[in-house]
Order: sequence, then C-alpha cells, then structure tokens
Amino acid sequence: MKKLLVIMMVLGCLFGCNKNNNIEGNEVFVTFDGYGLHNGMLKVNTTTTNEETVSIDLVSMGGNETVSDILKKNEVTSIEAVNENDIFEGWLIFKTTYTAQEDGTDLVSHTLLSNTLYTTEELLNYKVTDFNITVVAKWATLDSNLYFVEDDMMIDSDTTGAFVFHAGDGTIKLDVTNDKGLSETKQYTYWLEDGQSIADLLTSDMWQSFTNVECEGKTFSGWQLYEATAVRWNEKKSTSSIEQSFEYDVDNVDFKYIILENCTSVDGLKTTEDVVNMKNYSKVYYAVAMWK
Repeated sequence: MKKLLVIMMVLGCLFGCNKNNNIEGNEVFVTFDGYGLHNGMLKVNTTTTNEETVSIDLVSMGGNETVSDILKKNEVTSIEAVNENDIFEGWLIFKTTYTAQEDGTDLVSHTLLSNTLYTTEELLNYKVTDFNITVVAKWATLDSNLYFVEDDMMIDSDTTGAFVFHAGDGTIKLDVTNDKGLSETKQYTYWLEDGQSIADLLTSDMWQSFTNVECEGKTFSGWQLYEATAVRWNEKKSTSSIEQSFEYDVDNVDFKYIILENCTSVDGLKTTEDVVNMKNYSKVYYAVAMWK
C-alpha cells in the first residue's frame, strides 16, 4: 500500500498560528483535503514547488473572496485530487469549527453545508464569507454522509464503542468484493452500537472485512487487545494521567498518536475470529497485531 505523505502546507500563515473560528480582521481558513482516510491525496502546484499531500491550509480575509482569489494570494497555481483506488467526482464543502481543549489542541468538527458537488471550475468561483471551510475531494465509492466519521461518529450517532485495528509491522488485507476503494491498510476502525459485534456490522455494505493479516517473513500470533472508555487521535502524545498514547500513523500529522482513556491491557492474544465475534458494550478496543 502506498504510504500517505502528509505535508501540512500552511501557506501564508506563520507556523503555530491558531485556527480560530472567526479570527480578528475576519481572517478565516480554507482547507483543501484529499481525504486521506480513504487514500485520497492532493497534487499541489505553487509558483515555487510541486507537492503531494493530504491537505493544505490557505488563509482568506473573508469578505466574499473567491477561491480563485485565495489560491492566487497563496501562490497556488493548481490543486488536483488523486486516488489510486477510486474516482474523483467533485468537491464537497464543509463548515469547519475549532474548539480549544485544555491540552492546547483543537477539537475539529465538520458540518456539510450541502450535498452539492462542485467541479474545480465551479469551486474557483465559490465565495468565502466569514467562517472556516474545508473543501474535500468526493470519491465515487464513499458516500458523503460517511466523511469525517472517524472524528464525529462517536458524538453524532448512536455508536457507543469501537474496535480500532493496527497491523503493527504487517498489513491488513481487506475484502474488495464490493469495491469500496481499499484493498489493504495498516489501520482500520469499526464503530459499534451497544451490544453489537463486528460480525453484526459486516451484514451491511458500509464496512469491509479482513481477508488476512500479513507480514513478510513473520507469522501472525494474534491480536493484543487494549480496553478503554474513550479514544481520540492527535499529533502529540497525551500528558493526561488517565490517558495512554500509542504511535498510530507516523506519516499522518493529525493521526500520529492514538490516545486511549482509562486504558488496560487484556490478557492473552485473540484470533481475528475471536475479535470479530466479540460483543461491544460501550468500550473502545485497540487491537495490535503481534508477530513471531
């Protein structure tokens, strides 16, 4: 699987600037996002560089500037959405809200403004007003209602628990029967309602199932489970005494660490069948592949 190269290009913004929701001087952020959770990427050309990245932040002064105006001010000459496993259909626009947390990070939430799909040409004429937006690549096999579920599903739906899988040194092979875009990955997350199992989820077409877990030169020993009461992802390790941090995706700025609240290790390794059939009662399980 192609590794995601994450280069957070904050063009026109000093390093460490704060993404407030309506910054003094009506300065707002326009974020372009290829949606890396679905292997989407952006090819970004500027007057001085050509980069491949998951997302970029651009600064606007609001006041009905068009996206074309903002790109020019930030010296961006073109942006193209690419995905090895899916087809680009257009751009979705989300309102983006940043809420400051006690640990100094921002909790990010996204609200879809409409189901309108914009072509790149139409997007260039879109006027940005007085709030932050995220412009996200829409991929053919991913329903617009499933965007940002990693961030929002635990808050905005009936899900109360999760199984988060990490292949460690290996790779998770996924069932591609329904052509959902991914054939293999290093991480995969299932969100569950109280009393559900992964086996229950797999009766719908929304989720992919494992066909195998592989690591060159090694044999799969089983899943080491960690049980927790809540989960989040962050660019930094947590400093909280009730949270434990694990390295998750070193190439992804926003998902570099997975952070588990009230985390305990579950004794004994579990088979994939064991985990798929476990009922989840409002818990988060982090399953890490062990190899020998």
